[in-house]
Order: sequence, then C-alpha cells, then structure tokens
Amino acid sequence: MERTFWRKGSGSLTIVPRSQTGLLISRAPSLNLSRIRQILGAFLLAGWFLSAVPENAGGVEILGWMEKAMLNPGGVILPAKLDTGADHSSLDADDVTMIQKEGRQWVRFTVTAPDGRRTILERPFVRTAFIKGRSRDLGRRPVVLMGICVGGVVKEVQVNLTDRSHFRCPLIIGRSFLAGSVIVDPGRRYTREISCMEGKGP
Repeated sequence: MERTFWRKGSGSLTIVPRSQTGLLISRAPSLNLSRIRQILGAFLLAGWFLSAVPENAGGVEILGWMEKAMLNPGGVILPAKLDTGADHSSLDADDVTMIQKEGRQWVRFTVTAPDGRRTILERPFVRTAFIKGRSRDLGRRPVVLMGICVGGVVKEVQVNLTDRSHFRCPLIIGRSFLAGSVIVDPGRRYTREISCMEGKGP
C-alpha cells in the first residue's frame, strides 16, 4: 500500500506518492509559510503579554466587572458594576433634596448599604442630566461630585443620582472614573479589597 508524505514547496504544500517521488497528485491551496509563522508568532506573543501583565501595570489596575466600591465621604461600601459603556457613574439614592450650602447648590440624599444601614450625604450639585431610554423618557437626574474608591483607585467624579432599587447593583462606575486608571476584565469579579482610606482626596 502506498503512503504519502508532505513535501514543502515554494509557498505551497504538495502531496507526493512515496513510490513516485516527484509526481504531483494534488496541490493544496497556496499557503504563504512566512505569513503563517508571523500570525502564529503574534498569537504566542499576545498570550505571553496577557499572562505577564501585572495586577497594577504603570498605575493602571486590572479589576473585574464587579467590585466593591466605597463612597467618599460617608465610607459606605457598595457592590459596583464597572461599566465601560457608561459615560458617567450612577448611584442609587432616595430622599433626594436640593439645598443651599456655602452659597451654592448642594444635594442631600440617602444611600442604603447592603446591610440596610442608611447614610445621609450632602454633595455639591453639578448639573441636571436628562436621561432617555429606548422606549421612554427616564426623566431628570441631579448630578453631584462624589469621591469613589475601587481597589486602590480613588477619584472625585460626576455621579448622577437615581432610583436603582430594581437593579442588582446600586452603583454603576463609568468611563469618567475608569479612563486611565482601570482595565476591566469581564471574566473576573471581586478581585480586590478596597485599599484607599476614607477621607483621602482624589
């Protein structure tokens, strides 16, 4: 019984009968071997790079899509979704009231922790966000400046206040916080404990 073997040609692979070396039986589609080596090398390099990236590379932390977050001030710790599709952050709040403080508008509101503890916070008012959904107008939301800490990253960013009681996560952290500081790994969750202290400035 005849056996065949693969013989490398110029940019192609040829099947040749062992007993009739040199007689072409069939020709596979032309394959650029140099290009194949480049592609395989790129895949290997990418795999090495991903495995070699530390948890904190150049000041940028790699965090999961769900993490614990702490509000500053207040020290309230909440589960948060790190959402690269959201421009800004969004916080579940109730008893939202506009007040005058230090000659400017502030917002007083209540945040409820997972254990049921309620904390009243007051933060500077920035603007009003007009939110629209696919099928209906979701109304207006007051936006405040709020300090947020996730892992070892702490920033003061714009946060809109809304009713998120029907969602699992009371806090959404958007790109204004994540940009330049956090890489989100969608395959991981709750990867880091909070390591910034309450009262530490952004």
